[in-house]
Amino acid sequence: MAHLFRLLSPGVAFASLGIIVLAAGEWNWFQLRGGLVTLGLYGLALQIVLSALLTSGINDLSGSDRWHRAGSSARPINSQGLADFYLRSFLPALLLGFGLGASLSALAVGSFHDTGLEPDLLLKGFGVHRSEGTLGLVLVVGAALAWRRGGSAYFGWVIGVGLAAVFGQAVFVPWTDVAGTVLGWGGLAAVLCLLRLLALWGAHVWRVGLRPHPPRETG
Repeated sequence: MAHLFRLLSPGVAFASLGIIVLAAGEWNWFQLRGGLVTLGLYGLALQIVLSALLTSGINDLSGSDRWHRAGSSARPINSQGLADFYLRSFLPALLLGFGLGASLSALAVGSFHDTGLEPDLLLKGFGVHRSEGTLGLVLVVGAALAWRRGGSAYFGWVIGVGLAAVFGQAVFVPWTDVAGTVLGWGGLAAVLCLLRLLALWGAHVWRVGLRPHPPRETG
């Protein structure tokens, strides 16, 4: 269990700082020079640095007597094992996707809206902001990586980034149609998850069909 908590620490760091980034968008007293672009960059940088520090610090402590007496596994966390954990498991992918999506939402909204570049809609027929398009691209690329590895990380990533995109649009874009945004991102997440479930079902049917069947007894 202790080893699991250690592996989850980068995801928890990303999600916690992502919540702070979203909250900062509602704080009228909190202003950074550069607006949402600076907020998003700071959030992303802090997420990366804090995750690296947590992983490095835990590895340094993993062989100490104090850490061992606390009941923690002495196995250090290597980069390959950490990447495999986040590309296969639901909860870590959810935490990572939400935290990263929150910071990228601030960065994308600040880049496309605060600068006066197309403040309303990229595709009015679909109701998609430029910042939403950026988050959608991040969602699809991450989902493709998780798809190749298998496991439930695919669903965690899709849900995590989708939630961050909805909250980011609601917080950072004052003219957002919240109901439409929820329906849009919820529908996209549902379609992606359904595609994955259908692919898993098809693969299962294919494997069952390839299994050798016992010969039928003739009476």
